[in-house]
Amino acid sequence: MTTTEPTKAPLLIDSQYLLGTLEAAQELEIDIGEVLDQCGIPKRLLIEPEGFLSFTKVARFLDKVAKEFDCPQFGFLVGKHQPPFSLGLLSQVIKLSPNLGSALSCIDKYIPLYSQAATWGLQTLDGKVALTRRDRAGRKESGVQSRNLTMVQAFKAFKVLCGPQWTPSAIYFAHRPLGNTLTYERYFNAPVYFDREYDAIVFPEEDLKHPIATADAVLLEIVQSHLSSLLGGYKPNDDIVTKVRYHIRCRLGTRTCNLESISQLLAVSPRSLQRMLAKHQFTFKSLLTSVRQEVAIEYLRDSHISLIDLAEMLGYQNVSAFSRAFKNNVGMAPDHWRKTQS
Repeated sequence: MTTTEPTKAPLLIDSQYLLGTLEAAQELEIDIGEVLDQCGIPKRLLIEPEGFLSFTKVARFLDKVAKEFDCPQFGFLVGKHQPPFSLGLLSQVIKLSPNLGSALSCIDKYIPLYSQAATWGLQTLDGKVALTRRDRAGRKESGVQSRNLTMVQAFKAFKVLCGPQWTPSAIYFAHRPLGNTLTYERYFNAPVYFDREYDAIVFPEEDLKHPIATADAVLLEIVQSHLSSLLGGYKPNDDIVTKVRYHIRCRLGTRTCNLESISQLLAVSPRSLQRMLAKHQFTFKSLLTSVRQEVAIEYLRDSHISLIDLAEMLGYQNVSAFSRAFKNNVGMAPDHWRKTQS
């Protein structure tokens, strides 16, 4: 994938990654306020996530809480308390895939659009399959708590795709054991091994064929085409409008599709970004509206996607908000416009 930002820019992570932190702290009866201040993380982001945080800062915060309060499984507990994690269009692709194997292949292909911290892949292990996670930094003992959190997220995603009765064959962690290992085995309902080469969820190879109830081959092809067009990134000398439009398309339907978040990705302040866009006679809002309209037209013209799903994909609160915006720009409601194309 083409590098889209300066290499000196810090790795960023969606601030919703820390949802569940307050609940975990409450369960442990600890006050994490001072550690949040020391790590420069506003407490409000644990309640209402907004924008991105430095991944290094987040990993340091989780490790610091675990050490200072002697709770070596803190990241694991945060993951248990987290709501489902949305990845915008990638979440749509996963739900539209015909089976688990196809969904995991999509994650392997498109995750670079959404996560810079680690790489994921599939590996065969003696008749079983492992979904592996490797730190880009390649270090086993730093950021242990964040890695625990991420593995719980992945496990929850399997449960959504395969049903609540699904269980893995084993769980691997690259780090040393933390606390009472029986806690992990009870939660994952599987053997848990430590000091492995990588973090992984291991499961029977036949599970790759597990069908996904929400599969839709026609719509899947369209969404995959959309995501594939984004994999190349943009060239460093592209103008600011092209860069902003790229990031908007990547993040449609997520919490980070806004001026503040995309400013962070471009390493400028929101005010500076607005000034840069103004030189091209654009505002962030006008670009967001334009991209949403383009994508809406593509899906209404080329697929049978429901207005509910399309509104969610585009990041509108509901169908009514989407319909009003579409009508303001095109002159007719989206369902009426679709009929004219038929």
